[in-house]
Amino acid sequence: MDAIYASAQLTIIAAGDDPDMGLPGVNGTLRNPQPIYQVRDYTLVSSLTAASASLHQTAWASRGWTYQEGLLSKRRLLFLSDQVYFECNGMHCTEVIHLPLEAMLDKETGKTKTEVSSGGAFAEKTVGDCPWWVMRYVSRFTRRKLSYQSDVLNAFQGIFRVFEKSRYPLYQLMGVPIMLPYATAGLSPLVLTMISRSPEDGFMIGLLWRHHEFRLEDNFRRTGLPSWTWAGWNGRIAESLEFSHSSKSCDFGVQILVEMADRSLLPFPHEYSSLSQFLSQANDVNYIHITAKVSACEILYQKELIGWAKRNHRSPYVALIGGRTRSLCLYFEPDDSINGRLNGYSNSNKPLHGTKFTAIILATEYEHIDWQVSVLVEERGDYAERVGICLTSVRSDVRSVRTRGRLIANFPFATKDKPQKRQLAFEEWVDELPTRTIRLG
Repeated sequence: MDAIYASAQLTIIAAGDDPDMGLPGVNGTLRNPQPIYQVRDYTLVSSLTAASASLHQTAWASRGWTYQEGLLSKRRLLFLSDQVYFECNGMHCTEVIHLPLEAMLDKETGKTKTEVSSGGAFAEKTVGDCPWWVMRYVSRFTRRKLSYQSDVLNAFQGIFRVFEKSRYPLYQLMGVPIMLPYATAGLSPLVLTMISRSPEDGFMIGLLWRHHEFRLEDNFRRTGLPSWTWAGWNGRIAESLEFSHSSKSCDFGVQILVEMADRSLLPFPHEYSSLSQFLSQANDVNYIHITAKVSACEILYQKELIGWAKRNHRSPYVALIGGRTRSLCLYFEPDDSINGRLNGYSNSNKPLHGTKFTAIILATEYEHIDWQVSVLVEERGDYAERVGICLTSVRSDVRSVRTRGRLIANFPFATKDKPQKRQLAFEEWVDELPTRTIRLG
């Protein structure tokens, strides 16, 4: 689809609510009249609702398949219920306002003057160069609805193709981006510094996605897709991965193998230049094998999080991740109802309290302990499924948590320890943990 939109001279968008209604204003299809008011000797004519507001209210703007249509087209002729609207990647103009081109064009920017129009119908008109922005587009796409849940990757494939052809080619496996060996040194303008990160570690970073909000009515599992990819879940995904794009960390002590249809295992290539060939073999993957530090984990209900959780649609749970002599406590964000265990959930009950999962410890080489992230999985016979993610973005006071081992105070206000001391305690804790291989589907 990216090639079709890129080659088209013009994309006609019928932004109606009914696919059979036709184009408003064409061949007898009615459209909303333009309000006109007579005040004494003056005639007042409405400039109509801004195109962005009109478009936002249409069914077209809520459909998953139309997201790449608006983003990847070079020129768009938009039929709204009250007027026709034109927008290219530089300018936009409305049917209701007639002005000479030189009066509308800002010659310095090559765009429509702000005093002529407040903005176009489309907030985004092109895919940017920064590979870290990929999750921004995933987030906006996952706000939308699909009639067939199995279309999720195909409906976003055109945007992935544009990233593959960009200045910094970004590839993906089942929707999970394989982040490039670059750290951002600046975003405006974009400045990237090359580092020695491998494709395997780049994929591990791509696994650190989460839902934007904790909404059980929206966040449910899609059948036929693995749990480790955002595409395996309905619900809006957060705009960024749980990883600092400026981090130069490269070695995370994790090995990831891709399981093929014949149950053979395919390792990631050592060089990014070999990714295209690798992905041609691993094009429909259900299982990956992750060899990493793991730990038993217990979910605990945190009463002091209730008010914050209600206001922000987040969960009031933390995960107590145990070690041999000490434990770590992180905020827990469930991915969905976890096989119905959260059905009928409210912030006043605690159906997950005491539930046991397995924590895969990822990103263990960060400069500061507050960046630590773990993915929680539920083991089911010969495989496991992701059930949520643990992170430290929520500054929960965990001093009330009781554990047999010493609790590592990873939240700054809960301890007077210096960051270096906390980091050393974390490294010692990781060294205590066993290494296991988990088959994640």
